[in-house]
Amino acid sequence: MTPTVRRLVFVPSAERIPAPADGTLHVVLDTTWTPGPHERPDVVPIRQAASAVLASQDLFDEALVRLDAWAAEAGLVDRLVADDVAWWFRAREGLWNWLHERILWRRTIGQLLDGSKPESVLIPAGEAALADVARGLGVAVEIEAGPPADESARQGRAAATERALSARPASLVGRLRGRIARLGGAGRVEPDERSRELDRRGAVLDARITALTTAVERPILVLSHMGIRQPIGGDRSRLLDPNLGSVIDRLRSGGRSILVVGLGLDHRLDDDWPAIAADDGVVPQTWVQQRWDRPVAEAKRPAWTATDDPGAADLVAAIDAGPAVALDIDGVDLGPAALDELRTFARTVLPVARRQIPRVERMLAELRPTALLLTHEGIRTPWLVAARRLGVPSFAVQHGVLYPTHPGYAHPRHPGLVLPTTTFVFGDEERQVLLDHGGYGADEVVASGSPRLDFDSGAGLETAERARERTAVRAELGVAEGDRMLVLSTVNQPFVRRFHATQMLETVLGGALPGIHLIVKLHPGEQDDGPYRALLDGLARVGGYAGPAMTIVRDIDLYRLLRAADGHLGLRSTVLTDAVVVGGVNLIATVQAHADMLGYVESEVARPVRTVAELRAALDDARPIDPDARAAFIARHFRPGDASARIAEIVLAARPRDMDEASGG
Repeated sequence: MTPTVRRLVFVPSAERIPAPADGTLHVVLDTTWTPGPHERPDVVPIRQAASAVLASQDLFDEALVRLDAWAAEAGLVDRLVADDVAWWFRAREGLWNWLHERILWRRTIGQLLDGSKPESVLIPAGEAALADVARGLGVAVEIEAGPPADESARQGRAAATERALSARPASLVGRLRGRIARLGGAGRVEPDERSRELDRRGAVLDARITALTTAVERPILVLSHMGIRQPIGGDRSRLLDPNLGSVIDRLRSGGRSILVVGLGLDHRLDDDWPAIAADDGVVPQTWVQQRWDRPVAEAKRPAWTATDDPGAADLVAAIDAGPAVALDIDGVDLGPAALDELRTFARTVLPVARRQIPRVERMLAELRPTALLLTHEGIRTPWLVAARRLGVPSFAVQHGVLYPTHPGYAHPRHPGLVLPTTTFVFGDEERQVLLDHGGYGADEVVASGSPRLDFDSGAGLETAERARERTAVRAELGVAEGDRMLVLSTVNQPFVRRFHATQMLETVLGGALPGIHLIVKLHPGEQDDGPYRALLDGLARVGGYAGPAMTIVRDIDLYRLLRAADGHLGLRSTVLTDAVVVGGVNLIATVQAHADMLGYVESEVARPVRTVAELRAALDDARPIDPDARAAFIARHFRPGDASARIAEIVLAARPRDMDEASGG
């Protein structure tokens, strides 16, 4: 670091470092880059400064405490009410991530400058969080020109996607021609042919709806996101929703009509259509948006846009009408930027969500389902609102670990907080978290067990069968005979992956790992290979040792993978809990101030590792989890038995309001 930093220049990568200049510190933002021993003293990686912050400060909990205090003082919960819904709770988790990232940037800059204050800062385009913090430093800030890539832009893209999906087929032909390259193996599709094909698909989907609405038995409606489907067993072609798949199977086996709304499926895309056509019980998200978007009489109106929602202006006005409350982070007031983020939410995300409510109401009114089953209920507010208005019982299934400071569940009860009729959680401890910290009523939470465990047919494998499975999995992944297979589970939040994951990788895996084959198990939401290989290979080059053998995999049965492993390593991943269920060598990286959300170490179901040497020693001393400790942990967090059957029984017994009214109930 230069003695006096007058100019702080952030550069995207080591390939774009400007020439040296007096008083200028160049900071490389690529967190996979490792400087060599002869690197210029005026060039430093951002990873080192950020890692020092993460090792000493719990920014996850700090961000939530600061955000809630700021919102309470500004009265945001009560001011962001529309449709009798307190939309603050829909925005809160995103803002928690937003604030967490900016606290990290503020403290990281503090590490870089060590108390000094530059005269100017240069920032590449697309670094919105860094720019927000830099502007609060009271120095000249220059942003390089380029396409935006911040969260506001992502929200804008989400709104644009929703608008595109709401359009009518006649307006889609030109836009889709560039996206659809083939139809049935033929070459370019002419517009008339394309229109006929889309009409044919629409007729197929309409027939499915007609069959349900004319049947004597009323259906159960299930929301399942196709983007999180995972292989179950060794057949990678069999992709199922890990949270709801076994429940759907159980409901269907009882002869009930089930309609699955395939979130993320688009009937207009040739890659999606075969899967849609093959399952009579599925309608894609795009058909919901198209069929029930607006009353038939309005069908010829131009496509709706977010600016058509007059409530957006009202909510922005409500945000502006509140008091100016500082959100001070070490001398940087992020209050104005946080309000800007809320205004963006009110103008883009919120109108899209409010647009969904009447659409879903029309769908529910036509289908008259007896129940609505879903996961990720925090972002499914329109479905919950519509179900509540029409008296359709709604049921949510836990989809990750629950803990007292979880921002999606740790909130007070509020008249505008829309919760499912019933929330199914894995165990008694999770149920108590919702009762004590989430404002849930005792009759709103059921400890059902984990439906994902119902899929694990390998849990009862005999020793010989388990050995054959282990051999098969290792061969699939290219693990050499004699190598130890270490599974690393990852997370999906972009800035957490960018900073938290790379800090852990360098600290625990950034050294020679002879005889260890690293299997990086990507989160279902990760769409690329992430920073894992680039960082570890770069550390090896600079350190002069051989990089680890590595395989990166996303679509594989998780429990089959864990059973084949010699050890599992996690940081914040929910797979730490899955590894307890499997019962192998379970390691948790305790290299950051925020770690061990469920008390794995205290419960003696995961061994802490803080260095490369400790990781190697833990794999050398491959002691599995103590059976008594494992049994106690599982008893707290997983109700035993057939979770899918319990959930199905309650969902099947649900009675919508109109059925109760008809019976005089």
